[in-house]
Amino acid sequence: MLKALLIGRDYALAWTLPQMLARAGFCIDVISSFSLMRSCKFVRNCDIVPLHQSLIPPITQRMEEEYDWIIITDDGVLTEILESPLSLEDKLKILPVQKEENFIHLFSKIGLSKVFSSHGVNTPPYCVAKNVTEALLAANQLGYPVLVKCDSSGGGQGVFACNAPSDFSLIKKQIFDKPVVVQKRISGIELDLSALYLEGNLIHFSYAKVEKVCLNQFGPSLLRTYRPLSMVEEQIVHELRHIGKVLGANGFTNISCMQSHGRRYYFETDMRPNPWVELPRCFGEDPSIRIQRWFSHREPLLYPVSALDSQPSQILIPYFLRLRWYELLLNRYHVWKFIPRDDWKLIVRLLIKRKILFSIRCYVSVAIKWIVPKRHHNNIRKLRQLFLRSIAKMSFLQ
Repeated sequence: MLKALLIGRDYALAWTLPQMLARAGFCIDVISSFSLMRSCKFVRNCDIVPLHQSLIPPITQRMEEEYDWIIITDDGVLTEILESPLSLEDKLKILPVQKEENFIHLFSKIGLSKVFSSHGVNTPPYCVAKNVTEALLAANQLGYPVLVKCDSSGGGQGVFACNAPSDFSLIKKQIFDKPVVVQKRISGIELDLSALYLEGNLIHFSYAKVEKVCLNQFGPSLLRTYRPLSMVEEQIVHELRHIGKVLGANGFTNISCMQSHGRRYYFETDMRPNPWVELPRCFGEDPSIRIQRWFSHREPLLYPVSALDSQPSQILIPYFLRLRWYELLLNRYHVWKFIPRDDWKLIVRLLIKRKILFSIRCYVSVAIKWIVPKRHHNNIRKLRQLFLRSIAKMSFLQ
């Protein structure tokens, strides 16, 4: 039987993977900082590492066993492994790239922009800035509107929109402690073209239009319209294959682009899975089938993709963990049929954990804003983070 090892601090991007890999014929071991992964019936062994401890010792120990596939499930772990004393050989076994030269773009927006622009991938015009003055000069050179982005950030954090020079005064000065990327803002349709590459070969991808996001205008997507691969234009497949070669990709790649006037501007490729990875299964495009074909016959994605009987031309899909309670109860967007049913015990715990923590976060935010004096806000926020972490570790949520 094939064996896979999942490595990640959090459960949010990892919980969908065991059921998918199990269908592809894998037995799954996990290294995580949250024991919620132990609740998954598809996980064979789960090593729990506290948040304050290094992941390197348990990774080294696990690597004494041969794995067919090692998957990093969050961005922070990519950096932790890159900066670790592990040998280059071990890093290449773990990281989702093929060569040392590919390390430059791992969890780095600056590195990604440089790689794309130097290898002919269409990406928004950009400049690198080391301080506010350089950022203002870059914005004048590129032309407004622009986006100012921290080099390493996720979930829409560390991204600031500037429509005029005066908007720079609203940006926190702390982000200029490290170089930032100033990028021309492209207006158009945001697409998610997240893909799976193995040894640089395109194995699977999804085509989805982002309809709604949560938290902020650059936050994670809540609602998407998916299109079957049989209805995706061939040029997109060529572009994704080229991106896989350019990145030296060897794993899940969370790809985002803006489509404007018939062209696609690729601006993000996080080298890890996203929580939507299983949802193409809802309209007959199960990624586990293509994974199984690769590991058994080394078969990449073949294009054109055959259309399935009675397959819809498009389908609107919500991510149930990002909906509000009343939306879940009222079955908004027909969300119930998109909730996985492979492991109900895990799903119930995910819902409880997510909703309890979300409610606490909201109530404390209101209290901070209206009750606590402004001079104490930073201290209260720090206490809130410690409190939420303690709640998350309670046994009934694990």
